[in-house]
Amino acid sequence: MSIVENEFYNNEKQMKISQIPAEIAQCLVRSGIRPEGNVYLAAYLLHKVSQDISHMDNITLEDIYNGKLDIDEDTRCFAKAHLSEEAWKQLLRLVNYYTPEELAWVALFPGEEESKTAMTTPHSIINLAQSILCVQDGERVADLGCGIGSFLVAEAQNQNKAHYYGYEINEERGAIAKIRVELLGADVHVQ
Repeated sequence: MSIVENEFYNNEKQMKISQIPAEIAQCLVRSGIRPEGNVYLAAYLLHKVSQDISHMDNITLEDIYNGKLDIDEDTRCFAKAHLSEEAWKQLLRLVNYYTPEELAWVALFPGEEESKTAMTTPHSIINLAQSILCVQDGERVADLGCGIGSFLVAEAQNQNKAHYYGYEINEERGAIAKIRVELLGADVHVQ
């Protein structure tokens, strides 16, 4: 079940969740890694680790590269290219403070600062596309050049009984889109 469907997010959680992207970004910066786009990746990996109690405190980045977490090959490659063991050690401490749902929420909706730096589709354009398309149950919608999947995530939340397909040639943006649509739990596919 998607965290969006179970109405996890409420005003009470808003303040706590809003600080997570900044904490992740700080861990990355302290390790010499630019946070742009990597906040999605880190939040997703922390979410996956926090779901498995046996791995919570001891999984290494090498373990992730070698398939100990149930993540796809694109995400493993993205992690290998963008995270260091030093950064991972700092990030891993966050699983002690946040629930898997909170970390998943950050990977789906990381906040204004991360959205600005990840070259996402502006909300005004998403709203315009939604009003023009008026997607109905069972329809198929393709997003060519879907980037990090912002339109797909927004539209799948708006109309979850349609079928969505995203295509992205930039491997990093495509990996972020795949992360986000997996957490959404809707009928969305990204290639």
